[in-house]
Amino acid sequence: MRLRVSKLQILPRAPSVCPSARSLASRTHAQRLPAHTVLSCQQHAPQLFDPGALRMHACSFKVYTRTGDGGSSSLFSGERRRKDDAVFAALGHTDELNAAIGLVRAVCAEAGSPLGQLHMQLGEVQSRLIDVGSAIATPPSTSQTARVARTAFDGDGEAALLEGWIDAMDAELPQLKTFILPAGGQLASTLHLARAVCRRAE
Repeated sequence: MRLRVSKLQILPRAPSVCPSARSLASRTHAQRLPAHTVLSCQQHAPQLFDPGALRMHACSFKVYTRTGDGGSSSLFSGERRRKDDAVFAALGHTDELNAAIGLVRAVCAEAGSPLGQLHMQLGEVQSRLIDVGSAIATPPSTSQTARVARTAFDGDGEAALLEGWIDAMDAELPQLKTFILPAGGQLASTLHLARAVCRRAE
């Protein structure tokens, strides 16, 4: 399965590497980051970070901006809203879900080849959640048409793909007749955690 990345993660080749990005790569062991990892900077939209080639826009990259110290933050549309706005709550839940799925993928990676397919499927889900976050951060009522179009994606098609994976897995399991406790080992427990976060995000 070939992992697709978000439409916003477009990275042209650059002759130089942002020093701050290089520093961040060193501090976070970027050589182990998946190829769909997203970084952003003050001058550019979210960009795809290629840990293999370490290609990045020449820019001044910071992991903080202090622009939200007053209690507001900006959306992809450029609009500023208070940090207690429902949009930022939705973005936080979506981000938390993506992180929870990342934890599941780490468990899959440790297990090796038997869980390789699930690892790739969850990577696809993570990439689509980036698209979801981009769409949430671009409210149609207050965003330019071009920006709304840039963050649009085929939600129905993605849901159908996900449901196909679920049906294939369900076909291999005995019929579920009762509620089950959220446990069953490290992998099952992390999946339950991601499921619970997903319910809140939804």
